[in-house]
Amino acid sequence: MFGQPVIRLSRPTDINNLRDLDIKAYDYPLNMDQWKTLVESSGKSGEARCVLVEYQSAIGSNKPIGFGVWQFHEGDYLILRVGTVKPYRRKGIGKLIVDTILKDANKKGIKVVKITAPDLQCRPGDPDDVSAFLIACGFKANGKILTDWKFMFGKYRDGYEFEMRLG
Repeated sequence: MFGQPVIRLSRPTDINNLRDLDIKAYDYPLNMDQWKTLVESSGKSGEARCVLVEYQSAIGSNKPIGFGVWQFHEGDYLILRVGTVKPYRRKGIGKLIVDTILKDANKKGIKVVKITAPDLQCRPGDPDDVSAFLIACGFKANGKILTDWKFMFGKYRDGYEFEMRLG
């Protein structure tokens, strides 16, 4: 039976859990230096914010099952990562993370939340297509197709930009 998910701001001691979740959720995970920069700046004014979702079992142990990372960028919030490990997908964890980001944006007076999804598959028929999830959360694809996104190992992939206007 699925237990109670708890979401909280990450702490510097969570870096290995965040990195591990990122590796499980993305084809192109962030490297450790990128994670250090994000975690160290989390919560500081104008910088990134990281949250960790943990499953709390009946015996009181916490198991990391998801994460979210966003940052203030050019007057908007830009969602960098939202990830959930496979056994816990389709159980509302991603929506919990997105709702947390939207609440934070509202509290800060942010008017637009964007997610650029080049490494999230957003093609109909792709087994990892997240377009329907983003639309269900209230985002709209703005029609812009990104074709110049460079990934490590010299590979390029295209993607879409989604946004939500608040207020």
